[in-house]
Amino acid sequence: MKRIIITAVCVSLLAFGGCGQKQENPEVPQVEETNVSTDNADSSVVQIMDAETEEVVAEVAQEEEAPILDLELVQPNEIGEVMVVMYHSLGESNSAYVRTTESFRADLERLYAMGFRAISLEDYVNNNITTPAGYTPVVLTFDDGHSSNFTVNEENGELVTDPDCVVGILEAFYEAHPDFGLEATFFLNGGTPFKQKEYVAYKLNYIVEKGMDLGNHSTGHEHLPQLNAAQIQKTLGGNIQAIEGIVPGYEVKTLALPFGERPKDDYLDSLVTAGEYEGVAYAHNAV
Repeated sequence: MKRIIITAVCVSLLAFGGCGQKQENPEVPQVEETNVSTDNADSSVVQIMDAETEEVVAEVAQEEEAPILDLELVQPNEIGEVMVVMYHSLGESNSAYVRTTESFRADLERLYAMGFRAISLEDYVNNNITTPAGYTPVVLTFDDGHSSNFTVNEENGELVTDPDCVVGILEAFYEAHPDFGLEATFFLNGGTPFKQKEYVAYKLNYIVEKGMDLGNHSTGHEHLPQLNAAQIQKTLGGNIQAIEGIVPGYEVKTLALPFGERPKDDYLDSLVTAGEYEGVAYAHNAV
């Protein structure tokens, strides 16, 4: 199994979860290179056609030919690196691990103005990048399942997303700028993701239905290098089973390392990528 290692740009982090380094200027997302190795595969299709069919196909192709793109003008860098911006929570003031709602909205506006367009982490990992020429893909992630990431309120018997939580802000920005995309990955711990226990199932299914993703962040946000083989598989495999049990048919395939740490021992490190818990196998295609 290939391993994909992602280095994220930490912008908004939860105070206890050391996944990245502090910023010099918390008002502005720090740009940092992200390295990803993937496999590219080219495929070809051979068609056998008679002369009449070839003529028809040629006519159709000429009629439907797309406008020629001036690559010299656009100058796309198709082997470039993709930025991953990692957030944690929203709060009343900016710090190393927190962004205000105003700052988060400003982050999105700035990314959009700079020509970034959101793609999902899954598409990034699978080389399914369809960002239009002239724009740059960006991946947004949110760790720890903080309540500020997704809060709902009951109004007239219906659940309404809080406009000042991450999901509400992303949806409003997408409505105003549909070409930016509604893509994000929420890495969850065990316990009660996003709080509001009675609405956990609603929230997790809502995120998936909207086309956003759920990822693994371990059951208890443990220091993985301090765990043995059984403990690693329990915290990672157990958390995946819990999430997938709430969202039937969904597969959790990505992992955000708690504290950004992984075991130095090769065998234990391999269990971070793939293992088994209570007879059920798990595998992360991106860590």
